[in-house]
Amino acid sequence: MNLKQRIERLEKRCHPGLAAALTSWYEPLDSNHPALQMSTNDKGQALISPYWSVWFLAGTEAEQKRELELYRANSRYKQPPRETPNLDEVYVEYVNGGCLDTIFCKLSEEEAERTGTRP
Repeated sequence: MNLKQRIERLEKRCHPGLAAALTSWYEPLDSNHPALQMSTNDKGQALISPYWSVWFLAGTEAEQKRELELYRANSRYKQPPRETPNLDEVYVEYVNGGCLDTIFCKLSEEEAERTGTRP
């Protein structure tokens, strides 16, 4: 095995997925909602199940699609989070290096791109 393959293997072990923010709510969407069959949009966002959505903060379209299918297959994301529901709030979970700072940076970059200003 060459060095590049070894490094890629180690990277996969250290970071087994894409940086993302997952959000959940306690009142489910209709299970026939068309967005549940769609892949990620141009911003890396998609619905996982009637209870969960994901926003990928990195990765190519193909990587996001592959990761989305893994989330959709995971039984954990077919129900609301186990914490006590507070219907006024949304439950957010950051995975694989996703964090609030990354989201603010991404939103700031999108705003600057849209308005033509620098963040």
